[in-house]
Amino acid sequence: MQALVSGSARTLALGQTENVGECLKASDVFVLPSRSEGLANALLEAMSTGLACIASTIPGMGDVIQHGQDGLLVPPGEPERLADSIVALFEDSEKRSEFGRRARRNIIDEYSIDAVADKYASLYTRLLGPAEKIAGRSGRTVEK
Repeated sequence: MQALVSGSARTLALGQTENVGECLKASDVFVLPSRSEGLANALLEAMSTGLACIASTIPGMGDVIQHGQDGLLVPPGEPERLADSIVALFEDSEKRSEFGRRARRNIIDEYSIDAVADKYASLYTRLLGPAEKIAGRSGRTVEK
């Protein structure tokens, strides 16, 4: 925590802002120490910009972050472990960069609009069976 206290790192609490993307791009680490959360859009946004992320080990977060691979997970209510994780990422720029690259790849592969659309299409196919082709009024073949 000394690196954060000594002034070699800065923390800004901006409150509500309209330029989230710019703020994320200007950041080195994203921290989401929630005690309760679903699938946090804020975490997805941060990871999509290539930020190294630290989040709580609560349901939903472990579905997105693979601890030690593309980010860090810390038990909620343990501020010392959270602080240690923050300091560790500030002190290791290579790990921070690697986590950020892997996080961005994870979001593109699993949570991009194309990836989610493919997952829905696969789900519908499993539930409804393969689509049958029928001729519509215009004579064009459409999926049934």
